[in-house]
Amino acid sequence: CEEIQENSEALPYGFLISEGWLNFENGDLDSAESLFLDVLGFEDEMLPYYSAAYLGLGWVKLYQARALSGDPIGNFNDSYDLRIEARDYFNLILDECNDQDQDGICNELSIPSEIIFDAYAGLTYSNSLMAMYEDFYYEDERYSCNLNAQQFLTLIECESSCISYLCDLELNNS
Repeated sequence: CEEIQENSEALPYGFLISEGWLNFENGDLDSAESLFLDVLGFEDEMLPYYSAAYLGLGWVKLYQARALSGDPIGNFNDSYDLRIEARDYFNLILDECNDQDQDGICNELSIPSEIIFDAYAGLTYSNSLMAMYEDFYYEDERYSCNLNAQQFLTLIECESSCISYLCDLELNNS
């Protein structure tokens, strides 16, 4: 019988990516994030590209932000920050692609085209969500309600003003 020994070597790149996505699909975002982050700890010469980990981290951040949507007012800044992180991870994929291909085309590289396409999908999704946030948030930390163009110091005041816009059908019937 051979002795059972602990292996201290890093898990292989492909295994970490696959396990990360498996955890993501099972809703275990924290474990998925941890596995994708482990890939970022590898030295450059040990793996073909970081983009698969960046892609996983981008989608993890978007889903973490979505999990906070049950309390959009209380979690406004946290959700926004997570979407910023997601956008940054998706942009890292395009940066890595452009570093490998000076023409910026990303054709015939070691980074699979599916990762590039998924990065663009993630960017589209995160940018569209962030645009909605920017309808409310200004650099001077004032919020605006699109229904009446008023500005408010807090998002709660803005939301209550926007939500209070009601139509009373009984008044119109007289």
